[in-house]
Parts: sequence; structure tokens; C-alpha cells
Amino acid sequence: MDSADELARLCFVWTIFLAIPHGIRHGAHVGIDLLVHKLPAGIEETLLRVMALVSMFLMVMIMMGSWQATIDRWPELMPTLPITSAVYYIALLVCAVHSILHLAVLAWGGSKIWEKQS
Repeated sequence: MDSADELARLCFVWTIFLAIPHGIRHGAHVGIDLLVHKLPAGIEETLLRVMALVSMFLMVMIMMGSWQATIDRWPELMPTLPITSAVYYIALLVCAVHSILHLAVLAWGGSKIWEKQS
């Protein structure tokens, strides 16, 4: 029974961390853009690209931290499952790398990069 709880928690963590890059790609994360939408289009676009670069920098920091945590936790086993407890941090590592890629594309191509072309 305890292993089922641990497995459910592990799946939940992986689901959440895999959804973050998906949300970045589709612009689905919570944002406060009341003032930003009142700016001229050129400034709004520039601000979006700058924020993508800043977010990319923060994701690099998260990637480095999750890499270190993965290495530190690798020898530890989960209490109820015979696998390393680092799998929680591996999810964060995958999320960070995938998010960095999406943010780089967004910073390079701008807000219209993923719109379907006719």
C-alpha cells in the first residue's frame, strides 16, 4: 500500500514538471499583463523577448541546482520502492532543459513564432 502512494506521488511530480514546458510553449502560465498590453506593440514584443531571456537564465539556475540534487540523491533509495530517490530531481532536470529550449525559441522568434502559418 505504501508503494502505491509513493508511485502516485512520483507520477504526479513527473506530470507537473512535464507540463511546465508545455505551458511555456502555449503561453498558458499565469501572468499579470494588464499594463503590458497597454504598451505599444514594439515595446510589448521587446519586453516579451527580454522576459524570455531572464526566464531562461532562471531556468539555467534551476537546471544546475537539479543536476546537483540528482547527483547528491542518486545513492539514496525510496523508502517503499527499489529505485533511486533522484527520480524526483530528474523530473525537474528534464523540465528545466525543455523549458530552456522553449524560452530560447520564444526569445529568438518572438510571440508569433508558434502561430500556424496559412
